[in-house]
Amino acid sequence: MSYVIGIDSGGTHITATAYKDNIEIATATAGPGNIFLDPQQTIKNLIKVITEISEKLSSNTCTLILIGIAGLESADNPQPYLDKVKDYFKSLTENIIFTSDAKLALINGLEGKDGFLAIAGTGSIVYGRQKNKYLRAGGWGYLLDDIGSGYRISQEAVATALEKMDRGENSSLTPAILEYFKADNLKNVVSQYYKLNRTEIAAFSLKLAQEADRQNDEAIMIL
Repeated sequence: MSYVIGIDSGGTHITATAYKDNIEIATATAGPGNIFLDPQQTIKNLIKVITEISEKLSSNTCTLILIGIAGLESADNPQPYLDKVKDYFKSLTENIIFTSDAKLALINGLEGKDGFLAIAGTGSIVYGRQKNKYLRAGGWGYLLDDIGSGYRISQEAVATALEKMDRGENSSLTPAILEYFKADNLKNVVSQYYKLNRTEIAAFSLKLAQEADRQNDEAIMIL
């Protein structure tokens, strides 16, 4: 039996799936996979998921591995890291293809047609295709861009509450912020904030979305 592997290597986690005749036959997951932010960890996690699937299907033949990697278009000289994956699995298959996670999602979603895709996860990007030309807006990482990302949304919410506190005003977001960051006041939220990683901070955006569903005007404005 022959099979192919498709991998979504995202900023929060990596998901790998093996298919035979478009039927899912095995899966594996690992930690973050943004090659721009942490290339060594990304390659380590990619090797982990591919190894796990290949061991599950050791009596079968892998004919293709297609990998969509977050941060691939922003990374500085990612080729040596990609070559490491190819070398590691050259006995499994010579057919390993790399692309950005956004482009992979775009191609899959449009099924060959023109259009665009907006991704708003831990990071964010808008990716489009028109007459075989690919276009992008954003996706340059949380320090410079990612305006619609979970991280930026969380950052805006906490910053808004702190700004209101400085003016002697109360923010309607404060109770949700205190609960999520496990603090008894906003000053203590700051120390907690700097202890968390980007993914943990981004997860607060889900709480903010719940506040918006409750018609919280501040949450709605930030979103």
